[in-house]
Amino acid sequence: STSTDAINGSQLAATNQAVDAIGTTLSTIGGSVTNLGNTFNNIAGDTSTTYTDANGIGIRYARTNEAGLAQTDSFAQGVGSTAVGYNATATGISALSLGRDSKASIDGSVALGSGSISDRAIAPATGQIAAGPSNFIQYNTSDKTLLGAVSVGDVNSYRQITNVAAGTQDQDAVTVRQLAGAIAAVSVTSTKYFHANS
Repeated sequence: STSTDAINGSQLAATNQAVDAIGTTLSTIGGSVTNLGNTFNNIAGDTSTTYTDANGIGIRYARTNEAGLAQTDSFAQGVGSTAVGYNATATGISALSLGRDSKASIDGSVALGSGSISDRAIAPATGQIAAGPSNFIQYNTSDKTLLGAVSVGDVNSYRQITNVAAGTQDQDAVTVRQLAGAIAAVSVTSTKYFHANS
């Protein structure tokens, strides 16, 4: 009955049975538990509502190459693709879809923002773009690898891309300020390339 008393076999057996019972039921663990091992198997029962809500929402709306999801879950089908957001889908290989209802369906494509759709086929390395009824602008990107397009909207909804630094290299974007400066420089030039007497 005290800490210095001897115990018999039946008392020890009862203690062992109580320890074994922990394998099926364990509640109200105070403090911290360390060194539990690497794997938990056959976890049954309920977890707390707070834990389920916090982790369930985060996992449900961020997927990487998974299948078998509910309609409102994000869905990354393409190999190496990533979809983040409510009902976001990335079906192209290595595609990225970020935002609610965003869709990236071309290999390497990127859809940024809610409702954005990146579905333009990758252009040929060389070709021409119509510029009016009889003029064309030639292009040649055969020295580079073309990837899927980056979209920040869809055919009916646009977004501005703001706070862009001025481009400095051949493949950089040009800002309105740079373009306005180039037009102004051309319009004020004093060089005359053609003159006719009247």
